Amino acid sequence: MHTSQPVQDAIPALEAANVFFFYLPSYSPELSEIEPIWKAVKYHEMPVRSHSQVKDLKSAVDEALTKKAKALLVVQQETTKELRTAA
Repeated sequence: MHTSQPVQDAIPALEAANVFFFYLPSYSPELSEIEPIWKAVKYHEMPVRSHSQVKDLKSAVDEALTKKAKALLVVQQETTKELRTAA
């Protein structure tokens, strides 16, 4: 959320148009859908997280994210199949 003066000055007019701001804590991982995915990648898909070369770290991150993306796709497909069967 922007807290700049122009935004603050615009708030009354925005609220008059039924536009409201909801302020979130500056760091609120529980409100972010990506945080559980990053946590799983960091702690389960990347057992080695310390690398002496940036290229090695990049490769490890790319591999972990690819693995997680494939796993998420499988779960999505299974869920879609189950929802179709249940309908």
